[in-house]
Amino acid sequence: MGRLVAAGVMVFLALLSAMAQAQSSERALMSEAVERSMLQETVHLDGVIEAVQQSTVSAQTSGIVRSLPFDVDDSVAAGDLIVQLEDSEQRSRLRQAEAGLEEAEAALADAGQRFERIEAVHERGLVSRQEFDQARNNLAAARARVERARASVSEAQEQLSYTRVLAPYGGILTERHVEVGESVNPGQPLLSGLSLEQLRVVVDL
Repeated sequence: MGRLVAAGVMVFLALLSAMAQAQSSERALMSEAVERSMLQETVHLDGVIEAVQQSTVSAQTSGIVRSLPFDVDDSVAAGDLIVQLEDSEQRSRLRQAEAGLEEAEAALADAGQRFERIEAVHERGLVSRQEFDQARNNLAAARARVERARASVSEAQEQLSYTRVLAPYGGILTERHVEVGESVNPGQPLLSGLSLEQLRVVVDL
């Protein structure tokens, strides 16, 4: 009987010891500090480097290509002459427009002087109202002809400027669409190029 009691006491003490260890371990787990960390992942992708600014210059007037100062892979600066078209026709139109403007301005001067004379005598009642109105209408028409002549000169100057094609920005020529001696029309591509100042990488995800 005494042995059974002793054995029971030993079992009881063992259970108490196990429970104490479990509680101690639980308290240790509960007091453990948790730290946050970042998960880093590296992804390798294939991409293509391309220029942000790339364009094709087209003709804005008709003519024959007289010279191409630069070739493919040449570097150009902004404002460089890259295509020169034959400009004899455009220069002829400009001369005609300028001559027309001179005639219109001379006619305006005559109409102005005539109107001033008629206006002066009309105030004294020496000319009819109809003659006065006619002189005033002639002056207005002469002014309108001068405005049209000036517009023609501006248009002719613009067409002449189109025979000189300038680089819109600095960069490298990548493609030539015409050859010297070739006839071109408005809208026809002349040269293509790109700028190396701004580049980007294009990837497929």
